[in-house]
Amino acid sequence: MVTVIATNHGLMAGAEALDAERTVGETAGEAEAGESSVDGAISLKETERSQARHAIIKATIRSHMAVRRRRPARGPLTKGERTRQKIVADTAALFNTRGYEGTSLSDLMAATGLKKGGIYRHFGSKEELAAAAFDYAWSTARDVREPDVDQRVDPIGWLKAHIDNLVSRRPPIDGGCPILNTAIEADDGNPVLRARVARALRAWIARVEHVLGEARKMGKVRATTDPNMVATIIVSTLEGALMISRLEKTTDALVKAQQHLNSYLDTLTS
Repeated sequence: MVTVIATNHGLMAGAEALDAERTVGETAGEAEAGESSVDGAISLKETERSQARHAIIKATIRSHMAVRRRRPARGPLTKGERTRQKIVADTAALFNTRGYEGTSLSDLMAATGLKKGGIYRHFGSKEELAAAAFDYAWSTARDVREPDVDQRVDPIGWLKAHIDNLVSRRPPIDGGCPILNTAIEADDGNPVLRARVARALRAWIARVEHVLGEARKMGKVRATTDPNMVATIIVSTLEGALMISRLEKTTDALVKAQQHLNSYLDTLTS
């Protein structure tokens, strides 16, 4: 009898132990399922947010494309716009050779064939016309100096061609380099022209700096090369040589500057 009771007690204890293990297992399973569902919810929310971002980007692109498609094409210039461009072209050489102060209203009238009212109908002041004439003269000079070399293939060749073009090619606008001419006159007396010249000079340096940066990325120059410093040296040397050449009325200074800069560029590749 005692043996039976003990046996029954043992069986009951074993059953309770099994029930306890089953309960723990079920609880752990529920916890894991809960964690899994939370992770799934977070992952789902991240997916939804990502899809929403992509949808917004696509909608924005479609909207921009639609706006771009609806924009009418630029038609031919109006008569007033053509007259304004002609006034600028006719007076650019005048300002570039005589300067702002040295150019009179009568000079402008003679160059354009227009009366005072015909000129100032398109420009609010002589200063505004001079600024537009500088932009035109500099744009023309810049285009002449642009090398026929692909900077993406041969950036050093582009730089040497750029230097050579400045030395050997004369701008079609009389008077020489617009930056040199206008910077000297407008240094203190004309803030509008001074700002235009400063902007043009910064753009020139930035152009050369960009090519040098590409050369460094391609391994055409040493990794320690400072593109901004080298670009500033190149532009400063050329502008200084231009001034000396103007004073001496010879290209000797320009030729020597070219030889020096070419040698300098060669040192950057070694």
